[in-house]
Amino acid sequence: MGRFRILSLDGGGIRGTFTASVVANLEQLTGKRLVDHFDLIIGTSTGGVIALGLGLGLEAQEILKFYVERGPDVFPSTGAHRVLHGIRHAFRHKYSQRALQGALKDVLGEKTLGESRCRLVIPAYDCNAGRVQLFKTAHHARLVRDYRMPAVEVAMATSAAPTYFPAFAATDGQTFLDGGIWANCPIVLGLLESVFVLGYSPTDIDVLSIGTTEAPFDVPKDAGVGGFLAWNRRLVTLLMQAQIDGALAQAQIITGKRAQRVDASTRPGRFTMDDATKIEELRGLGAFHAKRVVDDVDSRFLDVPAKKFVPCHDASSEAAPLGHASPRAHVARRRRRRSLGTARTNFSRSDYRIVDISTTGALFETDGALPVGSLIDVDLVLDDNFVASVKGRIVRVQHPAWGRAAGVGVQFTEFSRGARTTIERYVEAELARPTVLA
Repeated sequence: MGRFRILSLDGGGIRGTFTASVVANLEQLTGKRLVDHFDLIIGTSTGGVIALGLGLGLEAQEILKFYVERGPDVFPSTGAHRVLHGIRHAFRHKYSQRALQGALKDVLGEKTLGESRCRLVIPAYDCNAGRVQLFKTAHHARLVRDYRMPAVEVAMATSAAPTYFPAFAATDGQTFLDGGIWANCPIVLGLLESVFVLGYSPTDIDVLSIGTTEAPFDVPKDAGVGGFLAWNRRLVTLLMQAQIDGALAQAQIITGKRAQRVDASTRPGRFTMDDATKIEELRGLGAFHAKRVVDDVDSRFLDVPAKKFVPCHDASSEAAPLGHASPRAHVARRRRRRSLGTARTNFSRSDYRIVDISTTGALFETDGALPVGSLIDVDLVLDDNFVASVKGRIVRVQHPAWGRAAGVGVQFTEFSRGARTTIERYVEAELARPTVLA
């Protein structure tokens, strides 16, 4: 299938300034945009933020400026702030999400994941389902869930580091933790995506992996034989570093040692995930390492542009279902010669016909419009004996082309036990059916 290039970006909090500096200086030194020369960008946590920025058209210098100017707001590290946040960290999350979310909105705006000009994969952890999560652009026909999700929500989900930030609650009710808890170095995930989803041979893949600085780690004698107090923060550091080392070793085996790593080895304790006072040092260190590797990276990865990414589903050409900020896969009656089922609400004893449904909402055919903003209880009886009870909010009313009846869009806000899984199974089953045009 030809050559395939992956850019993999590690997690590491404010240490992502190093990563952003490497990328920015590589672009400045070569005069080339990295996003135009890689077929897939995968990033975790702070690396996910950088990946989203690159994919959505930000110049690397803009991303670096974001870290330099907004980093101290997200991680207050001076004077009384440092003392107060240190005390708070002993009992609950150390920082508020508001500063990070506000900063992300300023740079990513209202863009969605599907607007990326490059394939993206962003790891997180789904607290509700108790399983790993990968947010993906629509680079395969079956990837129908994530591409219209707001980029800010994806960034917040992948960077919700436990103890530093609270879990992030998305607008569809799902709750996420930082992807770094299972994929802080996502290089192997990028390789798996390329081989098993996109169909490339490992021999055709080249990977550039950029870290967030590393420090030699040894196990002190007191920690090696001690308990929680002896290990303290060192346990987290050990687990993170071991995860990175393991991922890099596996990647070299898979690619036949064609994975190039750019990182800086520093003294232990010099940089931490949230010490914004070291931003300028990280920036300078990134510039140094970019100059050190620029010739190799330019000749190996930036020699010719990548093929233009054409997504399988285009968010910009489709109406967002049900006015929801984070839509998922949906199926509509207009695509099939049959009803999708019925719904009964506490507003009426009548059954409403379901003409469109997704994992986050539905569109009902009604005899009269219900007030926008109304909260309702809904019992769904879907075809093939799928039954679920949910709570919802009326988010829109329209008169589509299928007749006189009004269409009422409902955003699901709460699910009874098992309801979310039931609806997801139904939607997946519907999407798997052959489409019959009415």
